[in-house]
Amino acid sequence: MEEISVNEALEKSYKFSDYNAVVTINEDAEKEKDKKPILIKDIIYTKGIKTTMGSKVFFNYIPREDARVITLLKRNGYTIVGKTNTHEFASGVTNTSSVFGPSRNPINKELITGGSSGGSAAAVKLKITDVALGTDTAGSIRIPASLCGVIGFRPTHGLISVKGVFPLAPTFDDVGIMSNNVEKLKEVFYILSEKKIKKYDINNLKKVKFALPEGFYSANESIENKFKDFISNLEYEIIDINNLKSAINAFVTIRYSEASWIHEKMRDKFDQYFPDVRRLIEKGFNYYAFEYLNSLKTAKIVRRRLLMILKKYDFIILPTTPIIAPKIEDVIGKEDGEIRSILTSNTWLSSLVGFPSISLPLLNINGYPAGVQLIGKPYEDDKLLEVSKLLQK
Repeated sequence: MEEISVNEALEKSYKFSDYNAVVTINEDAEKEKDKKPILIKDIIYTKGIKTTMGSKVFFNYIPREDARVITLLKRNGYTIVGKTNTHEFASGVTNTSSVFGPSRNPINKELITGGSSGGSAAAVKLKITDVALGTDTAGSIRIPASLCGVIGFRPTHGLISVKGVFPLAPTFDDVGIMSNNVEKLKEVFYILSEKKIKKYDINNLKKVKFALPEGFYSANESIENKFKDFISNLEYEIIDINNLKSAINAFVTIRYSEASWIHEKMRDKFDQYFPDVRRLIEKGFNYYAFEYLNSLKTAKIVRRRLLMILKKYDFIILPTTPIIAPKIEDVIGKEDGEIRSILTSNTWLSSLVGFPSISLPLLNINGYPAGVQLIGKPYEDDKLLEVSKLLQK
């Protein structure tokens, strides 16, 4: 299996600078040519390398310590070649509100990458590195993976440390991995997960049972048709979870409340935030404690319901995003409007319950990518990745 070298990664970081995927290049990586290059989302702290959170507020911030995930990568033969563009404070799904400007989709520079791990998705699609780290709260890895045409994996909640990662909503925040290759993604996953993972050996999709939540997910006609064509070769049954749709209110309450608590201490700097990010954070101040606590209870109820469903099936399968990537010019200034609801409509559920999920670049809509999403049982991450390998074949 060919691997991208440190020198290649550094060269490509400069070569593809107009995509605004890599926003800080670590020249010191050149001294570690024997190591494997990796790119890191710019909300994950990297000792001695600028970490901006995509914000004017932290534009010159250089951490004194590495995040836990960076320590583990360095111990296992990886070197950080750069930091990737993020929506400010990871609080958006378009990657257009960044102090560095929008990241641009390798499929077409006029299109959004999706966010907030859009820089990592674009960099992987451009083959700057084989693997990049992102974070996912409401779909921030899976959405850009779908829109850029790469693999985006969000593990079981809590399986990978978020120590040294700027928080958005700790109940949902997870570090995840993006790649073009499941095996390379798996290698990094095993380095970052410090808990023992049950391993699976699956070589036949006929033994894998999928649950299709028809009526629950959103998809435009083109994506729906391609998705139905794709799953026609799989063993699946239709399930009804439409009564869980209202649980999005619990997700939103928890996410906004926690974001407002995180940013409370920076209120004096709100005038430097992007307007869409500021509006979302300020929304969180409007929730009462009882609403937050009730929402946590709702999350537990939904989790139990999905665990019951997954006793009968291996995975829930659905499109990752209801649409292909829209134009940058069509979403600028409207980042916290309808586009946010559309792009997160199929990703919020697994975030609410903390189950592992992955977006695979399996749909082609007239030359534009769209992802197929699998949601698995907690701690069966390896099973999810094994089946993903088979689906890609």
